[in-house]
Amino acid sequence: MGVFEMIFGIVFVGIVADAVTKVAGGRKNTKAFAKLEGDVEALRQQLQDQAQQLADTDADLDAYAAQIEEMQQRLDFAERLLAQHRNRQINAGPPM
Repeated sequence: MGVFEMIFGIVFVGIVADAVTKVAGGRKNTKAFAKLEGDVEALRQQLQDQAQQLADTDADLDAYAAQIEEMQQRLDFAERLLAQHRNRQINAGPPM
């Protein structure tokens, strides 16, 4: 799930919670309101879970990026070593 979907979900839950509160008015003791409150709470929990998953995925991506950067540095080093070896062979001339 992308960041925009997550933000939309959070805003949506807020709007639903506000609408439920306005519709219910002072009738908080009704079964229908209690069910709606439970539904809103379930949505909030889902959003929290998804936000945690997003944070975990972001941390994983950061770790992968660090690994890729390290591999790139190692590859660059290996290429430099190979180029130095090739230059030494060229400068030394043909074997006798």
